[in-house]
Amino acid sequence: MLQTTRNRPISELSVWAPLVLAILRIVSALLLIDQGLSTLLHFPQAGVPDALDAAAGAIEVVGGVLIAVGLYTRVAALAAAAEIAMAYGALDRPDTSILFCVIFFYLVFAGPGMWSLDGRIHQPDVWQEVPRNGGGARASLATVHREPARLPGTEVSGDAQD
Repeated sequence: MLQTTRNRPISELSVWAPLVLAILRIVSALLLIDQGLSTLLHFPQAGVPDALDAAAGAIEVVGGVLIAVGLYTRVAALAAAAEIAMAYGALDRPDTSILFCVIFFYLVFAGPGMWSLDGRIHQPDVWQEVPRNGGGARASLATVHREPARLPGTEVSGDAQD
């Protein structure tokens, strides 16, 4: 059983945070694309959408695609959150639109995560940073801090080392 307090995160679960963020981003974006396509195509009844419906549907489809692949995610999520908030009142959308608005507003601040095109383009070092010997940044910092500070030019004999 995992022991935890309110102030200390569960490290075993923190490992999964990037994957869960990617799942939240992709699933929400796919649902937004579905909502946008049904707005544009007027399922179940056929017809030409009004100008406001067409604009909302276009923002939902384009924004959903950008959010799903993780390209310009913060901008697309802000546009989608604003559009959904306005469409909730103006187009009489269901209450689930509020949840979409909150999720996309969260993505504005959380960002796309490392499992996205933005993460791949702007931080290419992250993908190659995985160490081969099992050590990481903490191991190298711990090695630096274990070694005591010495003045330059002072030599320590073999039997006087720490």
